[in-house]
Amino acid sequence: MVPFAIYQTSVQNLTFNSIYCNIINNVNDVNVTDVNNVDVKVGLTCVSGVTNSSNIVNYVKIDFLTSGLVLNVSIERPFETFENTTLDSLSWQVTGLPFGGYLLTSSPSDENEIYYYLFDVNFKRYKWDLEGPQPSTIGTSFVLPNNTLMMAQPETDNGWSFKAIDLHKFNNDNDYSNANIKTTLPTIDH
Repeated sequence: MVPFAIYQTSVQNLTFNSIYCNIINNVNDVNVTDVNNVDVKVGLTCVSGVTNSSNIVNYVKIDFLTSGLVLNVSIERPFETFENTTLDSLSWQVTGLPFGGYLLTSSPSDENEIYYYLFDVNFKRYKWDLEGPQPSTIGTSFVLPNNTLMMAQPETDNGWSFKAIDLHKFNNDNDYSNANIKTTLPTIDH
């Protein structure tokens, strides 16, 4: 496979802090057809944290196909409407979720907690019970293919445990636990 550029800018004095790429289902509900006139609903999304000369952090979100076809480029400011203005200064990991949307996590090095925020496919905040800082001495969490967030809990009594949280599904799983499967032939009884 030959490497290809998916984003280029002529803006000066930018610092690219991070980049996270994931396979995303139903990329922004964009209907794109391939050479066989088949709808494409799966693509890739890269989100890059970019700081400008005024120290303002933006996130460049690029939706594209493996062929290199860029479907959408947008500049996102996920925390600009939040009451807590210090969130912009944290380094965020962006995780694309199996059923659409994004989980942003950050673990400040001087604190024993992890911040969790959930966003829909258009990078709009989705309020949920676990939003904000959560205690963690381990700093480990990950998302399973079934859209479950696994969070390591603080150690107690010479042991440790995980907390399992079912995340909101922004895309329908059609009762197949997979957003890419709409129907089967023969049909599968649920």
